[in-house]
Amino acid sequence: MLTKIKKLFVLVMFAAFAFVLVGCGGGIKGALKDITLPAEVTEDFTLSNVAVEGAVTTWTSNSDAIVIDGNYAEVFRPSGTDAEVTLTATVTLGEQTVTKDFVVVVKCLSAPDAIKINTGSLIAGENGIFYISKGQEVQLEIEVEDDGMSTEVTWSSKSKKRAEVTADGVLKGLELGATTITATSTSNPNATASFELEVVEDSNPMKVLLNNKNYIENEIPRFITETYMFPAPYNKDVEAVYTDSLGGVLEGGWYVYAEGVDRQETIYCALTYKGQLTEFEFIISVVANAEDNEFLALDYAEQELDKIFKGYVGTGDKIGADIVVPEEFSAVDAMYDVTLSYDVVTDYQPLPIKFAAVGEEGSEVYTAVYTKPNDDAKVRVEIYCRTANVDKVIRYNVVAAGYTQEEKIQYLKENVLPQANADGLYKLVCSHVTLPTGDTTGKFGALSIEWTSSDESVITSAGKFANPNLASEASVTLTAKITYKGTVNDSFKFEDTISYEYAVFPAENEAQSVALQVSNYIDAPEFLDQIKYFPYGDKERGTNVLPLPRTVGEIAPDMDAKYLDLEIVWGSSEEGLISSDFELLKQYLRYHEAVLTYTITIDGASATNEVVINVGITKVKNTIYIGGNFVYYQTGGGNNSGDVLCSLSKFDSPVGVVGANGKIWGFSYNNGYFNGLTWYIDLTDDEGVTTRYQYFAATGGYMTLDDQYNIDLTDPKNPVITLNEELNANIGTNYGGNWASVYYNASDKDVKVPMSPYTGGSSPFVDEAGVAIPWTAHPNAKSNIIDRENAFGMDGYRVGFVTDATGKVVFGNGESQIQNICDLNGNGVMDEADYWITIPAGGYAYTPKTQQNNAAIVGKFCVKDIQLTFETFEAYIDDEVGTFTHE
Repeated sequence: MLTKIKKLFVLVMFAAFAFVLVGCGGGIKGALKDITLPAEVTEDFTLSNVAVEGAVTTWTSNSDAIVIDGNYAEVFRPSGTDAEVTLTATVTLGEQTVTKDFVVVVKCLSAPDAIKINTGSLIAGENGIFYISKGQEVQLEIEVEDDGMSTEVTWSSKSKKRAEVTADGVLKGLELGATTITATSTSNPNATASFELEVVEDSNPMKVLLNNKNYIENEIPRFITETYMFPAPYNKDVEAVYTDSLGGVLEGGWYVYAEGVDRQETIYCALTYKGQLTEFEFIISVVANAEDNEFLALDYAEQELDKIFKGYVGTGDKIGADIVVPEEFSAVDAMYDVTLSYDVVTDYQPLPIKFAAVGEEGSEVYTAVYTKPNDDAKVRVEIYCRTANVDKVIRYNVVAAGYTQEEKIQYLKENVLPQANADGLYKLVCSHVTLPTGDTTGKFGALSIEWTSSDESVITSAGKFANPNLASEASVTLTAKITYKGTVNDSFKFEDTISYEYAVFPAENEAQSVALQVSNYIDAPEFLDQIKYFPYGDKERGTNVLPLPRTVGEIAPDMDAKYLDLEIVWGSSEEGLISSDFELLKQYLRYHEAVLTYTITIDGASATNEVVINVGITKVKNTIYIGGNFVYYQTGGGNNSGDVLCSLSKFDSPVGVVGANGKIWGFSYNNGYFNGLTWYIDLTDDEGVTTRYQYFAATGGYMTLDDQYNIDLTDPKNPVITLNEELNANIGTNYGGNWASVYYNASDKDVKVPMSPYTGGSSPFVDEAGVAIPWTAHPNAKSNIIDRENAFGMDGYRVGFVTDATGKVVFGNGESQIQNICDLNGNGVMDEADYWITIPAGGYAYTPKTQQNNAAIVGKFCVKDIQLTFETFEAYIDDEVGTFTHE
């Protein structure tokens, strides 16, 4: 029989041929005589039409050895003997009809000398045995040497009880056991083929093993109180071997009970079947009394804890208040004592739930202390329950209720947005009004405020009194558009507006008029540029004292002489921000707006105006913070938690990456705090929005490499390392620890630092013999200053970068691993020369080690040829207590 492609080709060619014949004209009887057919056929062939225009030719067959499809004859060769077939052509032209018979012999298929059963649809086992599942049906096919041989066979099964085969070759498994399936050629009884078949539970051996594994685990009792035989597999062909935790085989599957404390023991089981193996382990609980034991005490504890926490799991209810929780369960129903300890796992910082003893000493109550997060926070409470000898961890996934949109707006109204006067009015008398552009308290960092004035000629959208010559009262509406970006995901985003109707009046006294004039000088770039960005510790500035004028003459020397000696009294809306000598007393890392007030008094009348400055080290609002987690977590507090860098921009405006919850660490060991080093890069997206990405380093992670630091690689296998005083003093403390580290080359020559790779798993590095090189093969690995995840050195398994003195990245791995690009000599293997990272004179290097697994984020910095900006600030230290005072 023709294939579909061959058949289509023949039909197309025939259509063209038939058209030519019809076009020839002539009578239908004469044309019919011109048609000839082959006397014998073995393949499909084409039937012709008569060569008369308008005539219709139809063909019929008297045998299924040739099947007619239009003008196409499909040949089906019989087995045993040839078939004589009569094909009849009927030609019609108008009312005239003529017929003619043609005899064609279809040659029979030859008897095969040998046949083969195609077992490809069966699963092959050992020793040539094939498997079929009970109840499974499989279509068997016969293969012969060529297409001219007969494939007609009779089928038989040695055991019709176990498997049967239909005349069409459909094999079906009936009962478990073995049989033989045989095919015999109908045209040559000597041509036979057979295979051994086993009907099994499942033709996939691993599925059988897993089913028996589940059966065994379900059969094991809750408690073992005596010598016990572990279950045998339900499938007799599956073999089970049990061993104890020391590797001893439990003969016959017997566990020998030994008296002792209530305990858990690990049992290992190996199951084999049809050449396949699966191994698993399970825990048994061994007790003296199945009715009263430590495990039941743990069950009781869980039941009691469920009463407290289950109501919050998957119900939509949220934790929104403190919850009293037990510290222990003692002698309940003659059970054993259970002690409890609690932990909280969440991506949200600071923790919305903490467990602590609350109240006066001696009467305190152990409580889950709830601190309302900005947005609903998912929290996993992990409770460790322990008796004398056994323990259990119970976990509850709950949600801590965050501030609703209404509560956020109310908070802004009470703490951030303009306040009415004592009469409940919003009133401006020849003065500006401070219009915050964000939450100045730092509580809702992912929030911005945009202002619009209804009359810019009176009060601008920036809150400036625009008309010093205002003659009479005016009414101005100032509208705040509040945009909240959310700290968890987009579902918490919202926009809202609040409007304030201000009554604006001209100056009532001379002090108000002078104060307004002074504000024009203070707002002018000549002065404002000196204070509008004023972070603590700016080394270029060299002072932390704000250059604030004490008299009008200092800021406005060209004003009327009678005002020049007037005192300007400065203050701050933030308590403790500046001293009486105008020294800045706090150090903020993030962008932080502070409001300074200045007051002028004339003849007992006073007028006050305000100026907003940024006292955070970050210069721009649109910043995503990547380094942090400082003193706030070391001390358990912090003066301003909103300014603590604890995770990837979760509380910043704008929020960095939605769903990016990984902590970003900026310190290396011991108590971490800002050490003064920071760097950033400004990146512009496709929409033209520029965002700054900034990192703050911390103590221990900022290591100075000076002329006293040196690595001599004359003999790369035995490097000579000389450390400066700072590094040498910390050798015994695993300098750097398992934390991010930053290196600064303070010398005038290039220096090297060790790089420790990791070759477990996917590392491409091998030695000359092709053997994987573990990180411990570092030439100086035995030194306690070189370790991949601890101490001094670059972690080759993580990301990192090296810059020159200008901050240009000269070595960066993007989002890959450092070790993947460290074939420095290009020889295709990792050798001694590749274990060292070179830092140019005056340059920097950064390795986050295991504290930074989010390569996509640090990859903002780890890109060769990008330009980073490095800055150094003096860190604020409280000399009285010798610790860092962080804001």
